Amino acid sequence: MNEFSKNEAGTMGVMDAVLVVVTGAVVMGVGAMILAKIQPNVVGSDEVSNGTITSIFGTAWDAFGLLPVALIVVAAVVIIGTVMLLSRAA
Repeated sequence: MNEFSKNEAGTMGVMDAVLVVVTGAVVMGVGAMILAKIQPNVVGSDEVSNGTITSIFGTAWDAFGLLPVALIVVAAVVIIGTVMLLSRAA
């Protein structure tokens, strides 16, 4: 364990990963709020454009639904990397 704590490069990698996950979560929340505020104000000129707008926003909401999965994958990679680094140090 002492080797891991002395390994500044490994510590910075973990800190960077934590920062990426937290920043991603904040950006995801802000993006969802912006999308929710914009959606009611976008009006098409005819039925086809309204259908297209609805489809685009539906796809965007689906994408926001998948973003937490990406954050979980990044966190899992960090945990696995840390465990591998600790097992090599032992």
